[in-house]
This record gives sequence, C-alpha cells and structure tokens, in this order.
Amino acid sequence: MPARAGPRALLADRRGVGAVELALVAPVLLLLLVGLGEVGTYVLLNLKLQHAATALADLATRDSTLTATQLDDLFQAAPQITTPFVLGSNAVAIVTAVGADNGSGPTVEWQRTGGGTLAATSNVGTKVGGKATLPSGLLLRDGETIVAAEVVYSYKHWLLGLVPDTTLRRTSYYRPRLSGLRTLG
Repeated sequence: MPARAGPRALLADRRGVGAVELALVAPVLLLLLVGLGEVGTYVLLNLKLQHAATALADLATRDSTLTATQLDDLFQAAPQITTPFVLGSNAVAIVTAVGADNGSGPTVEWQRTGGGTLAATSNVGTKVGGKATLPSGLLLRDGETIVAAEVVYSYKHWLLGLVPDTTLRRTSYYRPRLSGLRTLG
C-alpha cells in the first residue's frame, strides 16, 4: 500500500487482522488453561485423599488383630497413594476404632496418626474412652466396632487462587472382617 493512501484504503486493508484477533484472544485462552490446571489439580487431590482414606480403613480391618507397628506400616502407604501430592507437613492420616457397649453409644476405643505431620484432630473423636461422632446413617450395635480412617490435607492454591486455601478432609468407615479390633496391640 502506498505511503499516502487515504482513509478508505486504510479501512479496506485486512493485513494483520489475524494477529490482532490472536492478541485479543490469547490472554483469555491462557487464563482458561491455567484455571483448568488449578481446578483439575484440586479435583485430583480430592480423589487421591479419598483413595488413601479408603485404603487405610480397608487394610486396617482385614486381619483379626492389628498392632501399632502394623498400623504405622499402613501409614507408609498414604504418601504413595497420594503421589504426586506430598503429604509431609501438609497432611495427616488418623485411624480411629469406635465401639459400642451396653447402649452407651459410640466411644473411641483407640486412635493413631501418621502419614504426615499436620496438626489436625479427628472429627470422629479425640479422646480414648470419650464419645465418638459417626454419620447419622451409620448404626453401631452393642459389641460392634467400626474403624474410621481420615486423611486431612491443608490445601494451598498454587497459582491464581481460583480454588481458595482450605482444609480437605476425607473419611472412610469399615467394619472389621474377622474380629472386633477393640484393642490395638
């Protein structure tokens, strides 16, 4: 186009339209991509935490007896299940046995933590011999035991803050298969 082209010639010129459109759309697409990455990470973390809680409760209730050493070994599985998320100081796993006797309601029989070092308390109960809280539909008859595994994770957003910092807690309840598991050996 000649250097002295008039206004009509400039308006008719379509060179560079694609570059302008890309410059307008690229930031929106980049923001969408990063946002999907952050939300996807949050969803994946939630799934991994639920898998860890389910695996801990399942493995703890398979045998007729359970020792503190065996339970400590089970806690070593949690970081493997939640990979690539590091538990460490961000998380903790809590396994609690809840029993009922003589219509007294659910009580904490024993409790142990591991798999991470986050300072968190159990929503099931905190004091051995104290009252335990179970979901309303989970019934516990006299002489029965339920093992609850909780995995608590302190989530910190990693980029845009689309997902707020929060504490995630996933819990799984299992009945022992072969015995009551009323004591931790």
